[in-house]
Amino acid sequence: MNALGTQISLYLENIISAQSAVSACKKSSNSIFSAMNIYDPKLHEIWPEAKERQGRKMVLPIPAHLEAFIEGYFEINHQEQAGRISMILPDLSPHIIAYKCEGEDEYRLSLVGPRSSAIIVNRRPRLHTLIIRFKPSALSFFTSENIQALKDKSFPLEEVLCSITGGHPLSNGQVILGGLGRSIRKEAFGKNSPHQLARAFLGLVKAEKGPFKVKEAAKRLGCSDRYLRKALSETTGMGPLFAIRLERLKHSLILRQVHTHYNWSDIAHLSGYYDHAHMVEEYQALLHRAPTQLFRFFQGG
Repeated sequence: MNALGTQISLYLENIISAQSAVSACKKSSNSIFSAMNIYDPKLHEIWPEAKERQGRKMVLPIPAHLEAFIEGYFEINHQEQAGRISMILPDLSPHIIAYKCEGEDEYRLSLVGPRSSAIIVNRRPRLHTLIIRFKPSALSFFTSENIQALKDKSFPLEEVLCSITGGHPLSNGQVILGGLGRSIRKEAFGKNSPHQLARAFLGLVKAEKGPFKVKEAAKRLGCSDRYLRKALSETTGMGPLFAIRLERLKHSLILRQVHTHYNWSDIAHLSGYYDHAHMVEEYQALLHRAPTQLFRFFQGG
């Protein structure tokens, strides 16, 4: 190889080396970003710290007769010595939460209703937590309470689902699951029940990509958009438009968690927002922060 050829070869090698360094730097930065900010789609929360410090989460089996109603059943044995800050995201799914704090012998049991916007919580140090996450609209099978009255609130479990524990002290999650199995309301079943319509609509929302119209969905489901709104409101406490907005939000957070090299404009497009500005507006409305502000908050920036 002549001198000119050697110089060109070295020049190209330097360019490739520089590009590799930039790529590695970006990957390293994104890895740090991802490690410090955990979106957990199963619990639908964002944590500011590495998962190892949150505690050991176990996904437990759901009894077959409850699979139609329960989306997730989790047990967390906590490892942190101090309270933990996390962001609880807007959610259509109610939860039963049972937890025990240090120095306490009995579990505290709560029913947490659907959430219309995000909140920041600083939890007390816990030893053990059980979480039962209902499928959206499924709580109406276990209580005749107006689901709208549960929205954005937390209640002692016995106030809403009085027969769940059957007067037995909670020693494990099987007591709650057994109580749920005994409490299913037969009258909530029905081919054209609000619950079945709500479930069919939510299935459409998950399957569709891009802009989604409530009127078009109602037509496909064979009902008026007014009746569809009523069914969603009765069974989830929210309207159909909120369900659409929430699905976009969840999809965007999953994309950001999995594909850390995507920019926010890519994520906006792939999540079904009209554009980046539309996504920022929705983040502000639902999470009270723009996308970049959301993650800077957890990094202390």
